[in-house]
Amino acid sequence: MGVSIYGMLEFWDEWTDTYIEGAKKEVGEELAIQYEEEGIAMGFEKAVEYALDFEKD
Repeated sequence: MGVSIYGMLEFWDEWTDTYIEGAKKEVGEELAIQYEEEGIAMGFEKAVEYALDFEKD
């Protein structure tokens, strides 16, 4: 949607900083971009299926 809500809800900002930005820093910019592109290419249904498969990774 292209809408940024950063700065509107403190708990959401903290969650994003910890789990999204933290993960990007952990794997590095190159892998973060690769993973984001793979996720987008999966589509919503496959991404949810992947996220719920705790045995996969």
